Amino acid sequence: MLTNRPWRYTAIAAAFPGFLLLSACTSGAGTAANAPPVFSSSAALVVPENTTAVIVVSATDADGQALSYSVTGGADQGDFSIDVGSGTLVFGNAPDVENPVDSDTDNVYLVEITASDGRAAAVQAMVITVTNVSDIAPVFTSGTTISVAENISAVMAVGATDAEGDSVSYTVSGGADSARFAVNAGSGLLSFATPPNFEAPTDSNSDNVYVVVITATDGINTDAQTVTVTVTDVSGEAPAFTSATARSLAENIAAVMTVRAVDDDGEAVAYSVTGGTDQSAFTIHATSGALNFVAAPDFEAPADSDADNIYVVQVTASAGGDAVVQTIVVTITDVDEVLPVFTSSATPSVVENTTAVVTVTATDAGGDPVTYLITGGADRARFSIDGSNGKLSFIVAPNYETPTDTGADNTYVVIVSASDGNNLVPQTITVSVTDVFDLGVADGGIKNLAFIWSAWAGATHYKLKVNPDGASGYTQVGSDIVGTAINVEIPVHLTNWPNASYVLEAHNGGGLIGTTPAVTIAGLMISSIGYIKAVDPGANDDFGLSIALSSDGTTLAVGVPGEDSGTTGIASTPDETAVDAGAVFVFRKSGTSWVQQAYVKASNAGAGDNFGHSVALGSAGNTLAVGAYWEDSGTTGINSTPNEGGSDSGAAYVFRYATGAWSEQAYIKASNAGPSDRFGWSVALSGDGNTLAVGASLEDSATVGVGSTPNESGPDSGAAYVFRYATGAWSEQAYVKASNAGASDRFGWSVALGSDGNTLAVGASLEDSATAGVGSTPNESGPDSGAAYVFRYATGAWSEQAYVKASNTGAGDGFGQSVSLNGDGNTLAVGAHGEDGSGTGINAVSNNNTANAGAVYVLRYTGSAWAEEAYIKSSNPGVGDLFGWSVALSGDGNTLAVGAYLEDSSTVGIASTPDESAANAGAAYVYRYATGAWSQRAYVKATITGAADWFGYSVSVRGDGDTLAAGARFEDGGSTGIDGVVNDDVSNAGAVYLY
Repeated sequence: MLTNRPWRYTAIAAAFPGFLLLSACTSGAGTAANAPPVFSSSAALVVPENTTAVIVVSATDADGQALSYSVTGGADQGDFSIDVGSGTLVFGNAPDVENPVDSDTDNVYLVEITASDGRAAAVQAMVITVTNVSDIAPVFTSGTTISVAENISAVMAVGATDAEGDSVSYTVSGGADSARFAVNAGSGLLSFATPPNFEAPTDSNSDNVYVVVITATDGINTDAQTVTVTVTDVSGEAPAFTSATARSLAENIAAVMTVRAVDDDGEAVAYSVTGGTDQSAFTIHATSGALNFVAAPDFEAPADSDADNIYVVQVTASAGGDAVVQTIVVTITDVDEVLPVFTSSATPSVVENTTAVVTVTATDAGGDPVTYLITGGADRARFSIDGSNGKLSFIVAPNYETPTDTGADNTYVVIVSASDGNNLVPQTITVSVTDVFDLGVADGGIKNLAFIWSAWAGATHYKLKVNPDGASGYTQVGSDIVGTAINVEIPVHLTNWPNASYVLEAHNGGGLIGTTPAVTIAGLMISSIGYIKAVDPGANDDFGLSIALSSDGTTLAVGVPGEDSGTTGIASTPDETAVDAGAVFVFRKSGTSWVQQAYVKASNAGAGDNFGHSVALGSAGNTLAVGAYWEDSGTTGINSTPNEGGSDSGAAYVFRYATGAWSEQAYIKASNAGPSDRFGWSVALSGDGNTLAVGASLEDSATVGVGSTPNESGPDSGAAYVFRYATGAWSEQAYVKASNAGASDRFGWSVALGSDGNTLAVGASLEDSATAGVGSTPNESGPDSGAAYVFRYATGAWSEQAYVKASNTGAGDGFGQSVSLNGDGNTLAVGAHGEDGSGTGINAVSNNNTANAGAVYVLRYTGSAWAEEAYIKSSNPGVGDLFGWSVALSGDGNTLAVGAYLEDSSTVGIASTPDESAANAGAAYVYRYATGAWSQRAYVKATITGAADWFGYSVSVRGDGDTLAAGARFEDGGSTGIDGVVNDDVSNAGAVYLY
């Protein structure tokens, strides 16, 4: 029985296999027993040589005490060290199996490790065996140079020994010619990948010395050796064939192939036929190797040994006593030997103006389908052929009068070939073109068609006839014709281009002897339209904002108010020094051509004057009136000395043409010129050019009637002025106001004169009465509805004859925007560009369904009163088209032109089908009065329509209505003069079109 008292123990030793357990306990009073550490790591280890690391020794302590480790014994303890804390055991120096340092030099090291918890310890005896590691590289024993004969793959067996007895393997690892070699990894047999040819060396410098590096390895250590292989020549080799052993040939051909063989010794090769079952069928050229049939083979009658069209021959190639044989198999294929045979005529004759020539035909006895192609001939370029059916045609119908064949003799030569897929057979075809009595038509210039024909045998004169619409029948154009050509002027805008046709009749004393086929003219529409530009188009010039045609249609005046030259007078050289000074161009028709006659500037041209905003011509085209509504002089009357004291008061100018030149005759100011009156906003001339009407749309007098004393009480009410030329001078004849003048009415916005100068029409586009018809009592209930006024001159005085309103007056209609009178002053057209009706044509039911579509009203004076005759709408009214912005009546009053400058169709020419694809492109419309009624005759577009061109901003017609001019103030072309190339190079330059 133990008692609680101090204990004392002596050391007790116990030996156990493999380790020594040493335990000691000392106890005093109250002290518990302490357990020694227990090793958990292995006591026997195997480690490779050349490393110091052995093991991390580990032990556990039941009492949880921290352990420390130490090397405390063993025969080889001096070779080791251990980390006290971690137990990492290492050699002091890495062991070397070849040089062991253990006590008995057997590479088995003994060491004792003690683990201690500070009170008790345990000892572990460890046995560490060091194993060998290969660390000696193999050593080559084979040679580094060798010579081998060409054409042999094997080179040598490379060899290396390993001092440690490890197995050795080999690889090709480098050298300039490494790609040429392979080595057996186990045996070390070095070989060429391809046997070398002394005559064609492939080593890096082509000298038959090949360099390769071989590496030997024992798995860990390597050794490399450079081997130089010299290839030697071998003589006495047989040639080697390089040509094919089989050949396929079409029958009927003797040549087979060229046999080829090469001799490495460079000796000449000779060829001979030496065998084969069909050797007698062949011959060969001894030196070139050209192999041929003795007789060309026939597939249908084979001559080979077994009659199957497969010929076998052996050819021998020999050189320097050595020879080689090659068997060649030649297969013969069938060829279609039946040629097509032409059955159609080789000399067809055709009449001019037709394209069809002949249907070429050929037959093939073998039944193969035949196709056709043009393969030659002096005139081949003139023809085409349908390859499947043989229809031969002229590309362009020939004209007997203007032949295009190479000999210019109406005999065309072409070669046509027929093919059955294998055989091609040509036939030369000679085509004779014969004359017919036919009529040719071409572009004859602006508004002209040029007709030409060949003289008809026996004819003494000819009659040109037109069927204008394809239904009315033919009537003669002009007088009898003696020659063989004529230019005919046509009204482009009144021509039924799709349906009109012409014929020519040949006549003699006995009557009609021949008639041509009809010709149509649809293709000449665009080229017949005149395209007129300034000589110096500039951006924003507004060429065509205003236009005027003389009564005979041979003089055209074009206003260009945005032109920027600061020069003055006639025919100056323009500059760009006065923005918007303005100019006028005058064009004359000479024969069938138009030419520019004058470039007209004001005598006091100033920036911003807008000279050319309005223009008018006398009937003969020899008097020109021009308005400059922003001219700034404060002077009054005729030919005053201008100053700059009346900003935007405006002026008018009169020019005369005499003795071949234009000159300024008068500089005209209002008798009450005031700032911003815009005198010259509109102008009109009588037929003789001796009466001038001028509108001042923003004149400010509130007075009424003719000859009143002006005041400044009616802002922008507007006024008109009449001037007469007599006894060599101009004078103001009348100061004209509306009978109901109101502020902002803009009376004078438009003016027109009858031919005798005794009838005056004036538009007031913003007049405010809501009444309708002629002679109503005005009120102020229709803002900006507009009105027109007619004045007559009789017994020496002017007086108002009619106060005219639309039959369907509406606020904002702008009735009076434009006015035009016929020659006798008894027919009046009035534009209302803001009218809102959606109806079409003549006298449609009025409504307000299409805002600002626009309308025109025609009124006629029947001897006692004015009455509305027609309410006219366009054929395609659209929102915002502003139909009626411009109007023009012919002198006879039977033709009416109307501009709608914001119409949106992108179409061109006459009678197109409108679309809505070019916003604000613009259009013009032409109406005719016949048998008591008006009807639309033409929907007119520019030759090349552009969005925002504003075509139709201005219109004018000649006296009989057969010439129409239309201005497009924002057209963008940069060409100059007459009929230039249409482009878009100069923004808003402007253009005029003649129809």
